[in-house]
Amino acid sequence: MAEGRVKNKTALITGASSGMGKADAILLAKEGAKVFLTDIDEVNGQKVADDINNANANKNPAFFMKHDVSQEKDWERVMEEISKVSDSLDILVNNAGIMKTGHINQLSLEDWRMLNSINSESQFLGCKYAISLMEKNTYGGSIINMSSTSMIMGISNIPAYSASKGAVDALTRSVAMDCIEKKNGIRVNSIQPDSVRTPLIAKMSFGKSSVTEEDLNVLKEMYAYWIEPEDVAYTVLFLASDESRCINGTSILIDNGACIKPPAIDQG
Repeated sequence: MAEGRVKNKTALITGASSGMGKADAILLAKEGAKVFLTDIDEVNGQKVADDINNANANKNPAFFMKHDVSQEKDWERVMEEISKVSDSLDILVNNAGIMKTGHINQLSLEDWRMLNSINSESQFLGCKYAISLMEKNTYGGSIINMSSTSMIMGISNIPAYSASKGAVDALTRSVAMDCIEKKNGIRVNSIQPDSVRTPLIAKMSFGKSSVTEEDLNVLKEMYAYWIEPEDVAYTVLFLASDESRCINGTSILIDNGACIKPPAIDQG
């Protein structure tokens, strides 16, 4: 398709230093958006912004800001900075998230609170502050919340993560209806990816606190098919664009059929 599907729009992507957030930022910028990238990883976040600016020759500028999505004051600061540079905010991608494995009796209350603070409370804050800024537009905006197939499946060793993602989908529907009732033109949808080849999944798979590009390549060789961050980014692009203007309050699976896979049948 021709470039420019989000031309002249302004986008904020959280957790944009790597993985899905990075892919989202690169694609939205390529398709004409001015992008604001946020993350707690300043080094890699700034590198992504610099790479976007170098590739686009500053046609669609990218800006990086350090951002702890679990802190309300950081959301206030980020929105204030966006307002100084851009007349509007059209797109929010609530992408930032973390994962911690452990069965229910192995996780502490602190683990539960940390995961929910970053994975679900941050999306509440993102919706709250993005809507306040988007309502200044006469045409609304698009909020895209990152959920997960783990809120559908029963995965025994990630109960806190699964619960946090279930909260995201419930939040998405409630906020979408709130915007519909207010007639402010803001759409709110979520995406439920599965098995995306990102540093987050690599850390979990290898039990490491940090991973390399080589680890990601090894991960790719472990299974016949992985969903790539770019696969998710194209759905983000669709939901961010006016092409999806009648899609609101829904969740889109990107799972290569994982959630409809039938149980194994004994052929013997």
